[in-house]
Amino acid sequence: MERVSYTKSLDVVTQYIVDLLTANQVNLSLHGIYYGSRTIIAHFPVVVVDPQNAPKERHATGNIFRRTFTVYIWIAHDRMTQDRSGRTKSNIQLAESVVALLETDYSAGGLLVDSFVQNSEPVLGVISAARQREMVVGTRLTWIGESVA
Repeated sequence: MERVSYTKSLDVVTQYIVDLLTANQVNLSLHGIYYGSRTIIAHFPVVVVDPQNAPKERHATGNIFRRTFTVYIWIAHDRMTQDRSGRTKSNIQLAESVVALLETDYSAGGLLVDSFVQNSEPVLGVISAARQREMVVGTRLTWIGESVA
């Protein structure tokens, strides 16, 4: 039986998510997909894929480790205004579409044993747009991936 080789890299799983979202950017009606923090956003909605951590623990003998990758997927829906201070139905539907896409392949293209979106929560963020700071209505998805390598 051939041994499956899973990834040890937070960068590799983050890039997988960026590539998956980029390939589906038009279907999701997103204006941009970014790897890592972004403070300047011109058009909405966009997604920022932000790698967080990758702790490991011994899994078996022979220096095998279970790694748990955490990646935040920030969906910046739109600027906050007096009339808009929270997520709309369409914002929640977009977040759910992103979750469904991420969970179409729990192995993340064979990189992982398992992956899933652990949480979806409303967030408010501050960005720079046209040289001023503005509040943005968003969603933060917490994606978890597990590897044994």
